[in-house]
Amino acid sequence: MKIGAIILAAGVAKRFGTDKRLQPLGQNTVATTTLSNYADIFDTIRLVVRSDTDPLLTILNDHLVQFEPIFAADADKGMGHSLSAGFNNLKWDYAFVALADMPFLKSESLECLINSAKNKPKEIIRPTYHTKPGHPVGFPAQLFDKILSTRGDTGARDVLRAYNQIVNDIEIDDPGVLLDIDTPEDLRQASANFS
Repeated sequence: MKIGAIILAAGVAKRFGTDKRLQPLGQNTVATTTLSNYADIFDTIRLVVRSDTDPLLTILNDHLVQFEPIFAADADKGMGHSLSAGFNNLKWDYAFVALADMPFLKSESLECLINSAKNKPKEIIRPTYHTKPGHPVGFPAQLFDKILSTRGDTGARDVLRAYNQIVNDIEIDDPGVLLDIDTPEDLRQASANFS
């Protein structure tokens, strides 16, 4: 069973004011920390960025993180376009959708989600923390075409609603499934809590 992660990193980060992916976090950056976390657990990773000139690609190559770059030139039209690019011509059995600005997930949380997908390969796997839904969300191959058709800024929400009967919420004791970096204050607070 081929299970991979599609990491979305093509957003504009309007609320942060600058490229939050490249902001320092410990010895690395926000995005390199996220990618390294996933690379430790997943054998296959697709990274969705805007173009082959994205500075994130150079930084990640310097860190020797293995991934397949996917380009979403129309990502400014909404997350659905990045998702669609990530799922284009995908030959996996199962895919987790992750966000590059969520660097605080624990390795054991990712392992738990992969095991859940192996046990329930036809279900959508969604982590929760204190019942609040988080990321990464996993999708079985039979839904790839549905995600491939997503557009706009709703992401996969419409797919989750339409297939709610097969959503399997997995409660995980890890606030990292909820913590994303939207503002400089988010980064400062989160860094203090997770240092």
